[in-house]
Amino acid sequence: MKPYALIIFSAAVLAAGPAAGGGLAEAVRAMTAGTEARIQERVLDPMLGRGAAHAFLEMKAELASAETEESRSGYGEARTRLPDAANEEGGLKEQSQLARQNKASAEKKTVLGLAPGAMKLRVLHDASVPQEKLKAVREALAALFPGKLRAEDITFVPAIFARPLQ
Repeated sequence: MKPYALIIFSAAVLAAGPAAGGGLAEAVRAMTAGTEARIQERVLDPMLGRGAAHAFLEMKAELASAETEESRSGYGEARTRLPDAANEEGGLKEQSQLARQNKASAEKKTVLGLAPGAMKLRVLHDASVPQEKLKAVREALAALFPGKLRAEDITFVPAIFARPLQ
C-alpha cells in the first residue's frame, strides 16, 4: 500500500479551468460551495439575520490516494496408485496419473478521497451589525470547523447593504 497526498489550492485549480483537471476542479468547487452554504445556513443567517452577511471561502483540499495490490497463485498436483491384477506376485504395480495445474490472479485497487484542509473566510456583512455579534459569529465559525478554520483566518468586511423594497 502506497499512500500519496497532494495539496491542491482550490483557487489555482478553479482558475485552470476544465481542461486541466475537469472532474477534480469541479469536485473542489462543489466542496467549497457546499461549505459556504453550510456556513450561511448554520451560522450567518441564524445569528445575523437572513441576507445580512455572505460567506466567501478559500479552502485547501487534500487528495489522498491509497493503492493496494494483491496477487494469488497456486499449484496443484494429483497422483494415483492403482493395483495391477496381472501382477503375479500379488503386489502393486505403480501406474501413475499426473495432473498439474497452475493458476495466478492479481488485483489492483486505488481509492481516492478528497478532504477539506485549511480554510480562510471573508464575511461580507452589513455595516450596521454590532461588533458583539461579529465576535460571536467568529467563535461559532471556529467551533464549526475545528482545526480547519482558525479565528484569525476569519475576516469581516463591512459594507452598506441596500434594504429590500417592501
